[in-house]
Amino acid sequence: MTQSSRILIVDDEENNVDLLSRYVQRAGYQVTTATNGADAIDQAVENPPDLVLLDWMMPELSGIDVLRALREQYDVNQMPIIMCTALDEADHVVAALSEGANDFVSKPINPVILRARMTAQLERRDGMAALGDLNSRLESLVAERTRALARMSETAHSKSGFRPDDMKDLNTILDAVAFGRSTDIFALRSDAERLLNLLTTDATPDSQEAGIGT
Repeated sequence: MTQSSRILIVDDEENNVDLLSRYVQRAGYQVTTATNGADAIDQAVENPPDLVLLDWMMPELSGIDVLRALREQYDVNQMPIIMCTALDEADHVVAALSEGANDFVSKPINPVILRARMTAQLERRDGMAALGDLNSRLESLVAERTRALARMSETAHSKSGFRPDDMKDLNTILDAVAFGRSTDIFALRSDAERLLNLLTTDATPDSQEAGIGT
């Protein structure tokens, strides 16, 4: 999470927008605003914010309508949405959470609670983004390792000095490496060194026999 995170405030009441804007800016975040559901959806699609504060009670498109529209394009990890509801609207809270809201704040809004919930959702969003990036890097690493292991296996097949038992040992080692079983890899170290020597030896059986007699 960075203090440059941008928060989209959606509320049809200008006084509420002004009040929330002050709260959010005091917390160190940038603010954009929308006073109706259609404008909120357009802004969120054209320039996705880091988090949305979404009022439930709005004319034409309600908060739940906007929530549903945004969830068709962004999941809970991509765009956190915090619903703003009145204290006596418990059924609205349940409905909003079931439709994909990340959290809610009750009106009148307490700025301390609002800041804590925004911080929690932004940190979660950043954490999930970092996890996604790590997964992508790991997938690339695994793919490259798999290609390297396949090349090694092909080389082994082309070596005349490789016996069926050697191929079996090699496949065991390749499996241990591919699945990251470090304990197995350590136990198979001597076999791995022996097989590596075979893989990197270019001498043919005839030349090896000739060398023995010299």
